Amino acid sequence: MIAKPKNIYFMLTYAYQVLREGTFRSIEGEEFDNIHNLFAEIIALGVSYQIKRGLAREYQENTERIGTIRGKIELTNSIPEFAKHSNKLVCTFDEYTVDSPMNRVLKTTMDLLVHSSDVKREKKDKLKILMRYFLDVETIDPHTIAWSSFPYHRNNATYKMLMNLCYLVTMGMLLSEKDGTIKLAEYLDDQKMHALYERFILEYFIKEHPELKASRDKVAWNLDESSKGLIDFLPEMQTDITIRYKEKTLIIDAKYYCQILKKGQYGGNGKILSGNMYQIYAYVKNMDKNHTGNVEGMLLYAGTDEPVKEVRGQLIDGNKFHVRTLDLSGEWADIKNTLDEIANDFKYPKDSA
Repeated sequence: MIAKPKNIYFMLTYAYQVLREGTFRSIEGEEFDNIHNLFAEIIALGVSYQIKRGLAREYQENTERIGTIRGKIELTNSIPEFAKHSNKLVCTFDEYTVDSPMNRVLKTTMDLLVHSSDVKREKKDKLKILMRYFLDVETIDPHTIAWSSFPYHRNNATYKMLMNLCYLVTMGMLLSEKDGTIKLAEYLDDQKMHALYERFILEYFIKEHPELKASRDKVAWNLDESSKGLIDFLPEMQTDITIRYKEKTLIIDAKYYCQILKKGQYGGNGKILSGNMYQIYAYVKNMDKNHTGNVEGMLLYAGTDEPVKEVRGQLIDGNKFHVRTLDLSGEWADIKNTLDEIANDFKYPKDSA
């Protein structure tokens, strides 16, 4: 399936709250023909905002031959300078520089977008102007970036959003050509889209339906006493989205696949992948260890061109199960309506269909 660029933007606004601020409001009124221009615009606005606030700087250790004493003198390396009657010393000192790891990621990503044939000239021009502020910043090989090493705190929320967007561009779209050059793919890969899809749904329920307690939960295996010793050998069960209302619980397993249905060997109607059903069944039955029937399960697929018959409230062994789809290629209003309907049907269930 192919998500509309504008829908990806709205999904990002739920995943990263900073995108709801005034700096990025202009994006809501603009249409984008591909995600390259969308990402270029968000990064341009974010970097421009960060330049006004001040680009992040950090101390880096440098060792240089200099004419004055600065920091620590490296005696071993300075002795040859004495022998040459040079006025230079080799010193090691800390320098407060804009050439920080996060700024390197920003410059590298902007450079990739500037050289992409899919980005409009007006977007490229914006990025080129901003890159003038990064003259002292190195570009780096995207494959060497240590994404988990960046320090985030409440005062650099924009940087956090920008780093995540740069990650989507470099890790989700980067292609290596046979001649050694690199280019950006037409779409985000499924793995990165799945992570965004999952986070968007969770954050949507948190923001738009605060009466539902939405979270990601670990589900404990409901083992007999005689089997407790096997716990270390069992896989961990982590829900994508768990929502609670009064005494009820709904576990949502968000699925972003190119293919939802598996066709039989001899054709016929396709069926939901059995592994998906077994997984949601295991989550529900282990969470509902007292067999109350108050725990429900849902497979929520990003819609494809396949004709999927939705299932609502199917009873299996005392618990309700649902199969729903979310059309990311459609209108944003329809996406919201579907999620709102899921929330309302869970709170006020109708007769099972």
